[in-house]
Amino acid sequence: MSSEEFPVVGNWYRDFNQQLFEVVALDDADNLIEIQYFNGDIDEMDYDAWYGLVAESVPPPEDWTGPFGDVEADDLGYSDFSTHSSGYTMSLEELE
Repeated sequence: MSSEEFPVVGNWYRDFNQQLFEVVALDDADNLIEIQYFNGDIDEMDYDAWYGLVAESVPPPEDWTGPFGDVEADDLGYSDFSTHSSGYTMSLEELE
């Protein structure tokens, strides 16, 4: 089964090897589709290769850290409440 969907920039897909990738650019002038795999690798293919590709549209991955290699959970700042807003808001005039 080949991909019958038109590639959409920002959409995620899974190929026959179970690799996740996102379409990041379409170059109609050169007939190319640029993709970025979840691990950060970038590749390109022409439209003929796209329509011959066995791939399915999937929701974006919840874990966005794939392209950034080994990221520790502590480095994400989710549990560091000192970096979160205390509820105080500042007007634009106060910033000037």
